[in-house]
Amino acid sequence: DLALKFYKDAELTATTASNLEYCVQVEANIYQQLCQVDVGQSHKAISCLELFGTDNLSVQTKGLLYYALGCAYRSNGAFQKSEELLAKSVAIARELNQEAAVVERNAELSRVYRATGEYLQALHMQEEFYHFSLRWGDVFNLANACALMGFTLQYCKIDKCEAVDFTRAIQYLAVGLQLSFEVGALEKVGWCLNNIAKGYVKIKHFELALKLCEQRIAIAEDMGNPVGKGTAFGNAGLACRGLGHYEKALEYHKSYLEIVSKPLDKAWMEHEVAIDYLALSDLSSALHYALKELVTSTKIRKLYSTAADKQKVANFDKNQARCFNLLQYVLVNQGAYDAALVVADMGRARAVADLVNERVPHLTCDQFYTTADLLLPSGELDYTSVKHKVINFSATLERLDASLVLYSIIDHPLPQHAGSSTFLYTWVLNCHSQQPFTFQQILPASSAVSAKLLYGKEKEYFSQLIQQSSRTSAEASRDIIMAGGTSSSSSSLVSDVQKELKHLYNILIQPIETHLQDRVVFVPHRHLLTVPFAALVRNDGHHLAEHTISSTSLSIQLLQLTVMRMNSGSVDDSGVGVLSVGNPTMP
Repeated sequence: DLALKFYKDAELTATTASNLEYCVQVEANIYQQLCQVDVGQSHKAISCLELFGTDNLSVQTKGLLYYALGCAYRSNGAFQKSEELLAKSVAIARELNQEAAVVERNAELSRVYRATGEYLQALHMQEEFYHFSLRWGDVFNLANACALMGFTLQYCKIDKCEAVDFTRAIQYLAVGLQLSFEVGALEKVGWCLNNIAKGYVKIKHFELALKLCEQRIAIAEDMGNPVGKGTAFGNAGLACRGLGHYEKALEYHKSYLEIVSKPLDKAWMEHEVAIDYLALSDLSSALHYALKELVTSTKIRKLYSTAADKQKVANFDKNQARCFNLLQYVLVNQGAYDAALVVADMGRARAVADLVNERVPHLTCDQFYTTADLLLPSGELDYTSVKHKVINFSATLERLDASLVLYSIIDHPLPQHAGSSTFLYTWVLNCHSQQPFTFQQILPASSAVSAKLLYGKEKEYFSQLIQQSSRTSAEASRDIIMAGGTSSSSSSLVSDVQKELKHLYNILIQPIETHLQDRVVFVPHRHLLTVPFAALVRNDGHHLAEHTISSTSLSIQLLQLTVMRMNSGSVDDSGVGVLSVGNPTMP
């Protein structure tokens, strides 16, 4: 409030017509709007800042305007627009040799990268901010740097770690909290409290997390910051759910949902409300809010329509994959296996499917379905449309005279089961079968392996099994080839690989082998993308490729596009073929 008063006084003082004083007047107004951003009023700031033209501004003032607009758009969730503006402001600061401005503006840009899932890039820029502030003894910005690094460290794995180091993240946030308190930056104190609480939720210190959230809520109310208050509601709900207080968690999350404005935060809260209902065994309400999240996530994806491909993929991995995971889990538990199949395929290679559909417009058809195609005007699932999509899947397979296997690796959505319960959903579509598809929840065959997977005796057993098996297969095959089949270690390598490939066959193929045709298309998921399906070994010792013509696709939608291109004659008909070999080790 005091800062805002001084900026208003500065604006009133600079009232003459000279260009220099006009720029001072504009800069004073810009700083007023940055104060609005700090207390969660970014939409107001954008409305005021957009009124300024750039024609009569100095280069320095223009750079400050771009920076302020970038901050406001980031706070409002418009990350692509924010990135463009902040990049312009950094370029101007470099042009003017303003080292401090370059580092500070890059730090703000790092918040965009963090929000869109580019964590390591964000952390690199924040570390530069940290070292610059430390070198110059700038305590205020050092507090900001520590807070930003702590926040980012809650999301990314560094130094080849297998998991996020939440303790390290909390330590940085605690330093940011202490320094913010020392310089009197009360809003930053509240921000750090909220994110420390988030870290404590992750390491299951729920009671302490709830106390910190309550402190954050009090500060946000004093500062008139509805956004800060809302995010504290969100984390308080997580803490309550961790304590088993599901009704209270739902109350906190719905309170935030009533005031939230940013699409990303809205999607987050819709997801958490769905999880709350799931914890309360209310599958219908859980599905309702999961579908709401799907709609919001679709709107977020549209914001990235002109973004770089890498950003689109990072955004999906960070902000949307959880939605498809939750929807499949709920639908399967309701027995709606056809709807779960359609949702599973919709979530596959989402960014790739969007790109292909966008860049090959003359082939666009109803196979490229959107969220709107699957929902009724009421927002509920349109099961008639779902059945139509499954019929389309079958029609594509008839043209190929093939069966199709789609896998989904689903993590249990409830946090208390996170890392300990993983499910492998499998759909088999056979064009010659009277049923449009069969669904199975496949688990490793032996009870010991099932226990590891189901009850978390070894939390990452399943993913490690797949990753280690495919890695062993690739390395052994390469070693055998390079040794010309005469290496003394060849036989042992082959034996080890055969065992792993047979184990994989028994998990992935054996439970469904009676439903497969001679030609099979596999649609893998997550780390199953690394599995060499053709090389899997059957119980009779033969490889799958000896009896089955197999291929893979990233999704059924992309498979349909391939078939459409073939049928439309748009594929090059010169008769020239291609042999593609990936990553060979040449003599």
